[in-house]
Amino acid sequence: MSTTVLCTVGDPTAALGEVRRVLVPGGRFVFWEHVAAPARTLVRAAQEVWTCRAPDGCHANRDTLATIRAAGFAAGAVTPVRVRLCGRRRPSAAERHPGREQNCGRRLNAHVAS
Repeated sequence: MSTTVLCTVGDPTAALGEVRRVLVPGGRFVFWEHVAAPARTLVRAAQEVWTCRAPDGCHANRDTLATIRAAGFAAGAVTPVRVRLCGRRRPSAAERHPGREQNCGRRLNAHVAS
């Protein structure tokens, strides 16, 4: 279970690598995270301002879903939850992709899925 962790940690790809390491094959990673709004929207502009001023290093403008997918999780259905002035958070779950081991050490920013 991860609650607004991936928007705050310095290296979400490394954090997800650790999640994959301890998750049993076929296990489920459940999370509730900030997700970047589409580019050139009012919400995204607000996220950029918020990220510059956010406490504890929160990056509400990260594309968390893509990061999770790039880390080797099979992302299923996502139910977006809109929170006024805070962008979108998506309570979600992702299963460990059985045959995929690592993301070749590339750092990617991305979205969240289940």
